[in-house]
Amino acid sequence: MKLRVLDRGFVALTGLAVLIIAAMLAVILGNIVRNGWVKVTWEFLTAAPRQGMTEGGVFPAIYGTVLLVVLMTIFVVPFGVCVAIYFSEYANRESGLYRWTRQAVNNLAGVPSIVFGLFGLGFFVQFVGGGIDKTFFGGQLTYGQPALIWAALTMSVLTLPVVIVSVEEALRAVPQAYRDASYALGATRSQTIFRVVLPDALSGILTGGVLAVSRGTGEVAPILFVGAAYYLPHLPTSPNDQFMQLGYHIYVLSTQSPNVEETKPQEPRRVGPARRAGAALLGPVGGSQRPAEQKRHAAFRRRAATPVYRAGASGAAGGAADGRAGLSARPGLHRQD
Repeated sequence: MKLRVLDRGFVALTGLAVLIIAAMLAVILGNIVRNGWVKVTWEFLTAAPRQGMTEGGVFPAIYGTVLLVVLMTIFVVPFGVCVAIYFSEYANRESGLYRWTRQAVNNLAGVPSIVFGLFGLGFFVQFVGGGIDKTFFGGQLTYGQPALIWAALTMSVLTLPVVIVSVEEALRAVPQAYRDASYALGATRSQTIFRVVLPDALSGILTGGVLAVSRGTGEVAPILFVGAAYYLPHLPTSPNDQFMQLGYHIYVLSTQSPNVEETKPQEPRRVGPARRAGAALLGPVGGSQRPAEQKRHAAFRRRAATPVYRAGASGAAGGAADGRAGLSARPGLHRQD
């Protein structure tokens, strides 16, 4: 009986957690639809920004994001699938190569995204791009600068662990009996992988690709160093062009404003009589620092009451007044309050 009650309680808690998450998602999406539906027009989706990005649309950012995702997918999915096939079908679990590569993938999954951006700037842009310029373009700056190709490669490195882990789990989910039956019919290992294992794990491979696309589309920090531009009057036409990205564009619009007054912090509200009365009532109820503050105020009052302190303070006030009078008396000098 007790186990049944605990089981029902656990089911209720998990169901409540699912409902809370679904409610949060519904609130976020509903807020976006309710406040943004009237602003989404055909011009907004197809026009370029104008007037310092205060008018126009977001088509260059959408176009650049699509190009980035397509190139990133072309780079990361085949390579990630090959690594997952090696881990699942060929690798010896006791070999040092397997342990080293497995540790490398796990470390890549835990690296912050901004570090990938710095890596892309140092390796792809300066080392690879600079080497291409020196070898094929006589040192002329062509590929040794932030560009679409380097941003796609950087995002490929960022999303590579996601593809590897998801595809490997999909390959391991294929029953071993399928492989044994293929081997029993005389098929080789490569034939078994490409004709039996991969078709059965296709849904998992597509899941890995979708996860990589979603991660790469939402990341902004890595591409700040390797290709994203604040504003471009034209669309990218070659791999060494810079591009506008939708996530970075949203970040710019949410943090920059042409009206400086609107970006200033709000002035503190004045304390009314009711709040002052409440503070007076709550004043005696202090924490551990209240006695120390009372001692400091009492010492200051005693020091201010001594004749020496009063004389020094009055002398300092008189000297300041004389200084102001002398400053006002000088020709051409006026005191500014």
